[in-house]
Amino acid sequence: MKIDQAVILCGGIGKRLMPLTKNTPKPMVKVNNKPFLEYIISDLKKFGFKKILLLVGYKSIKIKEYFGDGRNFNILIEYHEGPVFWETGKRIFEARNLLESKFLLLYSDNILSLNYKKLLQNYNNQDIFFVLKNKIPGNFFVKNGMIKKYSIKRNKNYNFIELGFTIYKKKPLIDFLKKKNNTSINYYFSDRVKNKKNFFFIHEDIYVSISDIFRYSITKNYLKNKKIILLDRDGTITQSPGKGKYLISDKKIKYIKKNIKLLKSLSKKKFKFIIISNQACVALKKINCLQLKKINNKINFYLKRKNIRILDTYFCPHHWNDNCQCRKPKPGMFYALSKKYNLNLSKVIFIGDDIRDMEAAKNANCKGIFLNENYNSQHNYLKDTILISSKNINLIEKKIIEFYEN
Repeated sequence: MKIDQAVILCGGIGKRLMPLTKNTPKPMVKVNNKPFLEYIISDLKKFGFKKILLLVGYKSIKIKEYFGDGRNFNILIEYHEGPVFWETGKRIFEARNLLESKFLLLYSDNILSLNYKKLLQNYNNQDIFFVLKNKIPGNFFVKNGMIKKYSIKRNKNYNFIELGFTIYKKKPLIDFLKKKNNTSINYYFSDRVKNKKNFFFIHEDIYVSISDIFRYSITKNYLKNKKIILLDRDGTITQSPGKGKYLISDKKIKYIKKNIKLLKSLSKKKFKFIIISNQACVALKKINCLQLKKINNKINFYLKRKNIRILDTYFCPHHWNDNCQCRKPKPGMFYALSKKYNLNLSKVIFIGDDIRDMEAAKNANCKGIFLNENYNSQHNYLKDTILISSKNINLIEKKIIEFYEN
């Protein structure tokens, strides 16, 4: 399913963000010297959206002067303006002639590491398609893979919230708003849930917002270029013991010298690292967690002596049949570290030597560097994930620096 148009609600005053919004519309509040709205538009452009419709109101001239027709941002931008007091439903209804038959509607104060392509692949041509996150109290009650109830006000018995990234079919939405157009779009949620004309996508990673001053400070940190690189362990830092074998003694650690050289060079450029590793040897009882920790500590100490800074080490101890959420290629360890370090995974590289590492990067919405020259047509489903498939250390370093500088 292809959707070209994104519609962004930009009309409110942003009272909870005062005094930053006293003379500036909320979407134009600067986060690390760039308007927040520019981060959103950059993500939309990256994932293939061709047209953006901004539904503006409060101090709209500042938005129009900055973005214009979008030419300077390589995307088509249109505007529809209305008074500040218009409800979201009214704002959408009055812009109906500019809406395409299907479109993505966003709020202008939330951002997350959302894989839009995966979202669109899961969209099943429903009237409305939500992006939900597990949170209590919530607005949605989800059970057995279905939305059972919706409440405009948060309810301690409801287990999901909506993140403000929603796909709509135009016709049923406008038909509803003809009757109730000067109301919140949330009343359409109630109608679609009641009539079971909905579908949803669950976002498991963190999200951030500039809806108030406290959240604004968290978002500033989230959107900083942290220069953190994620690393596989065996086959990337240390030599792999071989297929079906495990590193079970700290006396048998052997390092991949050219990769250590790469990490040293990147460390001089202020990069830091987090190790993410599958270690089924624990579940297979070849080693216990204490012994594994001893091995990891010895590796980290060695790297520290080389002035390579390892921020953290994550490992999955489970068997591949355990169906856990942390074993790569599942992204559970990535989500855990993104929460701990307030990390935007879409701005991070994961380096590994196994195709499952690249699958994990795709599932976590990271970019991957594949330390292997065997990438071929059977891996085309990863083409948007893998920055480079190579053992050429100089070329890899160049790609890394380019990625983090953009």
